[in-house]
Amino acid sequence: MQDANDQTPQLRENTNQNPELLTRDEVSRLLHVSISYVDSHMPDLPKLKLGRKVLFLKDDVLDWLYSHKQEGDKKCKSKTIISRRQNS
Repeated sequence: MQDANDQTPQLRENTNQNPELLTRDEVSRLLHVSISYVDSHMPDLPKLKLGRKVLFLKDDVLDWLYSHKQEGDKKCKSKTIISRRQNS
C-alpha cells in the first residue's frame, strides 16, 4: 500500500515480471511468416524501439494476431465434398 505522502508515481502492475522480448526474426518464426512479411507489417505491429533496435513483446504480438482473427465462411467446403461423394 502506498503512503498518502509518497509522491512516487505508481507503475502499471505487470503480472508477467519478465516479459519475453522478441526480435523480428523471432516474430517471423512465431507467426510462421517471412521476415519481409514482418517488415511490411511493421507499422501495424506493436513494438518497442530502443534507439535503432526494434523489439516486440511476445504477448503483444499474440494479442495483435488474435485481434486479426477472422471467422470462417458459413458454407463449409468439406460438407459439399462429402455430399458429392455420397451422391456418386
